[in-house]
Amino acid sequence: MPADIKRYFERGLNILQFDRTPFALLARLSVLPLLILAFVLSPIIVIISAITLIFYDVMFTSSSFPVDASHVPTYYTPKTELPWYYYAIILSIQCIVVGGIHCAGWNLAFPTDTQRDLWHGASLAVTILPSLSFLIHTTFSPIFKLQRVRTVVQIGVVVYVAAKVFLVAQALALLKNQPPSAFLAVDWTKFIPHV
Repeated sequence: MPADIKRYFERGLNILQFDRTPFALLARLSVLPLLILAFVLSPIIVIISAITLIFYDVMFTSSSFPVDASHVPTYYTPKTELPWYYYAIILSIQCIVVGGIHCAGWNLAFPTDTQRDLWHGASLAVTILPSLSFLIHTTFSPIFKLQRVRTVVQIGVVVYVAAKVFLVAQALALLKNQPPSAFLAVDWTKFIPHV
C-alpha cells in the first residue's frame, strides 16, 4: 500500500476515535439533524451553487467579448474562469433528467421481451453513465495514471452514445406497433372543460 494512502486511512481512523463523555456525545447528536438535512438537500445546494457561479462568471468576470461590439457573433461562447467540474455537474444533472424521462417508459408495452430488456438497459445507461464517468474521473485521476482513467471515461462515452442512438431507433421502431388504445379519439372536453 502506498504511503499516501496509508496515511489517509490512519488519519481517518484517528478521526473516528472521539471523546466518549456525555457532553461530547450530546454535542455530536445535536449536529446529527443538521447533517441529515444537509445530506438530503446537498443535490439541490450543488445545483443552485453551480448554476449561480456559472451565471456570475459569464455575466461579470468574462472578458472575452469586446465592450464596444455592435452585435454578438453567431457561435459565441464566453471564456470563463470556472473549473471544468462545474460544467460537468450541470451536464450530469441534465443527463440524469433526460435518462429519467426514458426510464419513465419502464412499464410500457413492448412487442418482445428482448426489446423491453434492451430499453431498460439503455435507459439505465443514459441515466447513470454520465454521473458515473464524472465520479470515476474525479475520484481515480489522483490515484491512477490519468490515461487509464481517460480510457475508462471514453468507453463510458461510447456506451452512452450507443445507448442514446438505440433509444431513438427503438422509439421510432415502436411507432409501428402501437396498441389499439393509441388510435382512440380523445374527448378533450372531459379534461379541459372550456375547449
